[in-house]
Amino acid sequence: MYMKSKMRYQMRHGFTLVEILLALTISSIIILGTNAAYQQAFKVWSSIESRRPIYDNARIITETLRQETSCLYIPPVPKDQQEEGQQDSTMFRVSNIPGHGCELTFYTHTPSWNETLESSRIARVSYRFTREQGTNTNQLIRTEEPCGGDKIIGIARTDIISSDISEFKVSVIDPNSGAGGNSWKESYESKDMPPKAVKVSLKWAETDKAPETEFESCIYVSTSSSVL
Repeated sequence: MYMKSKMRYQMRHGFTLVEILLALTISSIIILGTNAAYQQAFKVWSSIESRRPIYDNARIITETLRQETSCLYIPPVPKDQQEEGQQDSTMFRVSNIPGHGCELTFYTHTPSWNETLESSRIARVSYRFTREQGTNTNQLIRTEEPCGGDKIIGIARTDIISSDISEFKVSVIDPNSGAGGNSWKESYESKDMPPKAVKVSLKWAETDKAPETEFESCIYVSTSSSVL
């Protein structure tokens, strides 16, 4: 009688082989699921980290252009009157050459690339993207020339903004396109009328560290604050 009660007690407080196998199976599923979630999160994190330099570069380029085009400057030169040897006074020009590159030139009160330089000064700024077909080398170059009116009064400063960008394209909306006009033009030139808006397209080619990455930013140009 005593032995039977002891056996029942032991059986009541133990686990069967089926229960142990079931617990191991559930634990394995939980561990595998946690590991799969971790691997997926790690891949997402690695992808974001590999693109971080691209994100930073794109943000700097677009924000600099946004600040500089927020206060465009119109040189005080009479229309259709340019003396011989006078500095080109086109206040805003954009041109895209398919397969070769893009160039954007404008006058601004707020050159913003070099933070050590004081703001609120007139400068002619140009962004030139060149593509070398033979060497497959691309460069986005920014040139800043301090001005007094339409005349250059200082030494030009040139900086290579990016040497790994694969595409830089600028398009604008013509201010004469009417209230409903919203077609983007890849070439524009004016001495006294800034565009309604500027669209900047950036692209980085695929590498062993990051996939192909594209950015597009639209900048509204306020006529009331830009025409001075």
